Amino acid sequence: MKCLRLLDNSSLPCYNLSMRKKYHVGKDNPMYGRKHSEASLLKMRLIKLGENNPFWRGDKAGRGALHDWLKSRKPKTVLCERCGGRPPFDLALTGYKYTRDLNDYQWLCRRCHMEIDGRLDKLIKVSKERKASL
Repeated sequence: MKCLRLLDNSSLPCYNLSMRKKYHVGKDNPMYGRKHSEASLLKMRLIKLGENNPFWRGDKAGRGALHDWLKSRKPKTVLCERCGGRPPFDLALTGYKYTRDLNDYQWLCRRCHMEIDGRLDKLIKVSKERKASL
């Protein structure tokens, strides 16, 4: 299989994998024996941050990716932001819709997180029902 880029004398790189392997392996690779400087590595990293990243999904990102994004931008507090008594374990959504607004999230202890979500009342109710059935 021939690389079309080589046939039309284009200066663009060949994207045919079999041809690329043939021409850019070992000493034929233009970067052979060279290393990028720290400045150029930093530039390459900064170019692909946020929306410039080819894998950026924006508002279509899943909950796990959104939590990772939030944890990297909202520092963990020493104590719960709601009660101030216990260390926080959860980054909790205080609104109803997952957004990239840092003000919609709080670092909460497990008890406060369950109270806000309404899970603590359900847990107490279920445990009372189980005790009553025994």
